[in-house]
Amino acid sequence: MVDDNTEIELKLEVAEPDLERLRRHPLLKETRKGRATSKTLKSVYYDTPDFLLFDGGASLRVRHSGKRRIQNVKARGGNGGAGLFSRKEWERDIDGDTPDTDAIMETGLADVFSRPGVLDELKPLFTTDFKRTEYTLGNGTWQVALTLDKGAVVTDTGSVPLCEVELELMHGDPAHLFEIARTLHEAAPMRLSTRSKSERGYALVGGLDRVPVKAPEAPVTADMSVAEAIQTICRSCQRHLLQNEAPLRELRDAEAVHQMRVALRRLRSALSVFKDVVGGPETEDLKVELKWLTGELGPARDTDVFIDEILGPVRSAHPDEDGLTALIGRFQRRNKDHYRKALAALDDRRYTGLMLQIGAWIEGGAWLRPQDPAMRDLLDTPCGGYAAKVLQGRHKKVLKRGKRFNELDAPQRHRLRVQIKKLRYASEFFGDVWGEKKVKGYVKALKALQDDLGDLNDIAVAHDLLHEIVGKDGAENREVWSAGLTAGWHDARQAALMDSARSAWKAFAGTDVFWPKPKKAAAKAEKAARQAARGR
Repeated sequence: MVDDNTEIELKLEVAEPDLERLRRHPLLKETRKGRATSKTLKSVYYDTPDFLLFDGGASLRVRHSGKRRIQNVKARGGNGGAGLFSRKEWERDIDGDTPDTDAIMETGLADVFSRPGVLDELKPLFTTDFKRTEYTLGNGTWQVALTLDKGAVVTDTGSVPLCEVELELMHGDPAHLFEIARTLHEAAPMRLSTRSKSERGYALVGGLDRVPVKAPEAPVTADMSVAEAIQTICRSCQRHLLQNEAPLRELRDAEAVHQMRVALRRLRSALSVFKDVVGGPETEDLKVELKWLTGELGPARDTDVFIDEILGPVRSAHPDEDGLTALIGRFQRRNKDHYRKALAALDDRRYTGLMLQIGAWIEGGAWLRPQDPAMRDLLDTPCGGYAAKVLQGRHKKVLKRGKRFNELDAPQRHRLRVQIKKLRYASEFFGDVWGEKKVKGYVKALKALQDDLGDLNDIAVAHDLLHEIVGKDGAENREVWSAGLTAGWHDARQAALMDSARSAWKAFAGTDVFWPKPKKAAAKAEKAARQAARGR
């Protein structure tokens, strides 16, 4: 349940001409309650010179609204995926333009502000200055505040324009935010904003690093319902995807495209692992769109791997072979086109549509309202028993597919690797249910096996790429020679890799599972749910 201090909002960036188009959208006329209001807002954001508040997960601003001065303290970092921000905040009127320290210490973030040096070193860092037009939309079951903001984020050294749409849930289901956003996106192209206004300011003053990030934990607990667990897992996957969007856009970072692909794989694996619960036409439509984006990002990542892990080691072993230099240059030029394709996908209207589609599916998809009473009961059941059943089924599938491991050919090893990935992701999804220590050894064994099979698969894929170069018109003799050298160099590794993979398979097959039997897990989860209910 959302308490009174929690803000749930969706932010989208829009071009200035399209902002005017949105003002005239029929949706606003059809669902508007009362007249729109407009005002100019100036907010001054405070922190220490070394960003102690930001690093502590907090933000502090004083907003100027006419003669009023409104202090806002907010917990940062509540991006739940799809640009959906769910954050604690404390707001009150104050006297004067500077922060009221007594009021700060009455908020739920007093521990951040009480750290040595914080209150004494607070200073204004940047200002947001914009005109806001606010509409109240809704009907009897939901109410949303729609705001259109136009202005700038300003520092002592520069500024960036600000033109965005915010949808804040006043009451009702968060799914309504996505329904409204999707309707508006059809009329005017928008882009999900993963940065709050304060984060834009910190980016200007150097307090926000735009670096690729690995998958965040999905904090699933045994007392969560099956529906809540699936939502938590999928939000985590989408948050991972969105957090790596800016590093790819702004830096063309190879790790960013890799992490976006990992996020997509994790989300697609979740849809596969939970297909007995979430299956249906809406989910199938989502899978089609996820496959599209995976295909747009894939060539850039695949070519990065080819250059770094196939050609790179051979170049290190034969530094004087100029054909390898030419071959690497050929693939680097090719990869520039692949990165342009990946970036074009992020700018495509279809991408924002997909992000909103994911959010709408997570928060209000048809899978949450099944017709079958038994399925409704399952969704409401504490997730421990279901998690154990899913993991047990996935574990058996891997053991079955790898039963005659030594006899598997390259395509069969690839299919086994896909199943191993799904099992690993499922293990990570539900890791917190039974404790990290129990999960760690099992996931470690899976990862070792996955890595060895991945190396073998990379060599098999490399053969196809190298054959393509050899048969290509215009390929230089030195490139053809180096292609053969590369193929032979990696072929010589295969026997050792197969020995390592066989050992990894044996180690995994002998590793104890970390989950209890489903019936026992279900009983523990029911007990945990009752204890959690008493503690609320």
